[in-house]
Amino acid sequence: MSHDTFLITGANGFLGSRIFEFLLKNDCKVIGCYLNKRNNIDSLKKYENFRIDKLDITSRKNVKEIFTKHKPNKLINCAAYGILPSNNNEYKILNTNLNGTFNLIKEANSQKVKRIIHFGSCFEYGSHEGKIKEEFHAQPSNFYGITKLACTNLLLHFNKTLKLPIVILRPFGVWGLNESEERLVPQILNACLKNKNLNLTLGDQIRDYTYVDDLVRWTLKILNLKNFPSGEIINLGSNSMKVKDFAKLIAREFQSEHLLKFGELSYRNNEMMELSSDNSKLINLIGKLEITSINEGLKKVLIERRN
Repeated sequence: MSHDTFLITGANGFLGSRIFEFLLKNDCKVIGCYLNKRNNIDSLKKYENFRIDKLDITSRKNVKEIFTKHKPNKLINCAAYGILPSNNNEYKILNTNLNGTFNLIKEANSQKVKRIIHFGSCFEYGSHEGKIKEEFHAQPSNFYGITKLACTNLLLHFNKTLKLPIVILRPFGVWGLNESEERLVPQILNACLKNKNLNLTLGDQIRDYTYVDDLVRWTLKILNLKNFPSGEIINLGSNSMKVKDFAKLIAREFQSEHLLKFGELSYRNNEMMELSSDNSKLINLIGKLEITSINEGLKKVLIERRN
């Protein structure tokens, strides 16, 4: 059992809840922090060393209280707002992603946290042709990506000026267990299971599709590296394909490709037509990647939905 105390923000979210469970399975002492709903958390009560606490990262006072109470020495920041279509409050996007992270990092510095993982976003890059390397020029095309890039610049500044041990991870196209019903895979599954048509764009966008548990394993390997790559930005991505091909792979499992109505929706005004990761830096750090196939991942998701 690790002697570390991990604090996870956004622990009830899609990615945070999976990291939370992986750490608990490994007998780590973990504090999971959430803001609103406790979805994806209550099912973890079967584990030992399980702690949850409500945390509003936009409140400097609340952040200080949580750090003082639990005294974590490792921080994993999964808290964010703006990735879902319903997350369209620009003030909240800015306040959560930038001010909230500022509060966390300042308190982590005061408490001398040993290692910090911060989840940025592939949307920081904007659209590029071909696979994107970490050193590519970032040109975000939506407000969410702009705030996440501003946050990255803030963290790199603190890494240099305060010598804070921070690594910024940029996930690409994560899917799997605990996804919001607003996201693509749950929408396809619901259409197939209910035998209802699903209106989609033409689906010619190219995206990575990374199964969430693979991404969690890579994240924890980075966190536990002997030589922590402080100050680095690292892409997390794997399978790259067109959206329509990915959607068809899922619908085919139900013999329901006919329900996918491509071209019924227009592309967004700022649609990124290509967003795929060059993961060579990740491989150099942690070695060969464990990658779950789409069919394997889908089986796991369906089992969880039935339960």
